Amino acid sequence: MWDAHCPLEISQPARLYHGCDTFGGMSGSAVYAVADQDTIVHGVHTYGVDGTGLNGATRINQAYFELLLEWKRTH
Repeated sequence: MWDAHCPLEISQPARLYHGCDTFGGMSGSAVYAVADQDTIVHGVHTYGVDGTGLNGATRINQAYFELLLEWKRTH
C-alpha cells in the first residue's frame, strides 16, 4: 500500500488539488487529513496534473457522501 504526504494546495466546492506525486492506477484513492489522531477523508483522487500543475480529487460533499453510503448499503 502506498501513501504520500503533502498539503492540499487549492480547495474548490467540487475539487481539491494537491501536489502529491501520483501515477496511473491511483484513481479512487482517498485524499485525507489527520487531525488530533482522527482521519478525515476529504476527497477521492480522480485525475492527474491539469492546468494548475497539480493533481486533483473530487471533493466529498453531502451528495457524494450519500452516494457512497448507498453503494456501501447495496454492495
